[in-house]
Amino acid sequence: MSGNLSRNLSWKIRLYQSIIVFGIGISCRSDGIINREIKNLFDFKEPL
Repeated sequence: MSGNLSRNLSWKIRLYQSIIVFGIGISCRSDGIINREIKNLFDFKEPL
């Protein structure tokens, strides 16, 4: 069933999906915890 679904998706959707899966794979550890370095990139601090 999932094979039929992937054939119906456009190449743009497949590309976006691949990028998202790749990004999640890089940023998460095997137990599902987000790497601290990646988290700190998006944790904006207020200037003093």
